[in-house]
Amino acid sequence: LLKKMESAFRAYATDPSRINSLIDALSGTPTERDIAIIQLKSAGEIVAPPILKQLSQSQDPARNDELTFALTQLGDPVVPPLIAALRAPQEKIRKIAADVLGDLARPVDALYLWNPAFSQSQPQNVQVAARLALAKILGKNPRKTYELNRHEAQLVLKNAALNLYQKHEAKSETQSIWVWDNAAQTVVKKELPAQEVNLIEGLRLAKEALEMSPDKQDVQTLYLAMALALEAYQVGWNQPLPEGPGTTFNLALLSGPSAVSRVLALAMKQGHTPSALAALKALAQIGSRTLLHEQLDKHSSLIAALNYPDRRVQFAAATAILQLDPAKPFPGANRVISILTRALRGEGTQAAIVVDSSIPRGQ
Repeated sequence: LLKKMESAFRAYATDPSRINSLIDALSGTPTERDIAIIQLKSAGEIVAPPILKQLSQSQDPARNDELTFALTQLGDPVVPPLIAALRAPQEKIRKIAADVLGDLARPVDALYLWNPAFSQSQPQNVQVAARLALAKILGKNPRKTYELNRHEAQLVLKNAALNLYQKHEAKSETQSIWVWDNAAQTVVKKELPAQEVNLIEGLRLAKEALEMSPDKQDVQTLYLAMALALEAYQVGWNQPLPEGPGTTFNLALLSGPSAVSRVLALAMKQGHTPSALAALKALAQIGSRTLLHEQLDKHSSLIAALNYPDRRVQFAAATAILQLDPAKPFPGANRVISILTRALRGEGTQAAIVVDSSIPRGQ
């Protein structure tokens, strides 16, 4: 009985028609507005999308003020949806999201305000709102926003993206993520594998860092690494990358073999196997023979991949080298032969797991 009652109450609290009627009540008397806010707050994060949608469609300044005030009263649950709203195409939504986050967000959430605050692609009013929000969240004097600067913003975003890249784990459980949906004109919540969420968040931060410093090679490499890893994850590690305008492969093609080779070097350094596989897929299609003789960290990253711990990367490197059709001997040529020989001899069905407290004995 208690479970049925709980289910009934939850269904009532989250009913879209009820939530919309409460949002409409925000235009009522002060008492009606206060009651509506209390009930909206009890519904949690699900009230943010319909409020943001109404803000997207409304041209009434008074109504926009009512909806914005309601968001400031809803507390922590609406912070993740508002962070997603910072990437909305509408300038008005980005500014409102920054204003409200200044009142609600915690220091850990400041990460997502650095780009709106300092990116040259953002209009002036969004930058001002984001800088004021950052000052509030970080405990600085709002009159001294000049203490925050573009260099610090770029560095914070780059390090956060790199941290996500370094923490790559092949997790199977799902995780929630809020994103802006242009068709719905609001934010939507998705349940995705944790590994994919990690790549999406890392790509977002790397892109934001790149927007503020497009000429920095290390940021370019990190962004391309994230983009290749995400696309390779979505199509499957053993499938070719999609081609054509708007694809990551097209971005890699425009960036050139040397840029993709740097991505491969970064992936191997950080132990990011999916990114390494993605880079090797791209190099197999756009690479040149000069990659076999370039000097990155004392030797070619493509040749170094022949000795990477993961056999999938070894095989991808060997087949990529074959695609380059080497015209003369190169360091590691024997490794290509041994890797391909191993692949030909392997039946693909045999496997063994040894569990032992002693590593030497287990080996």
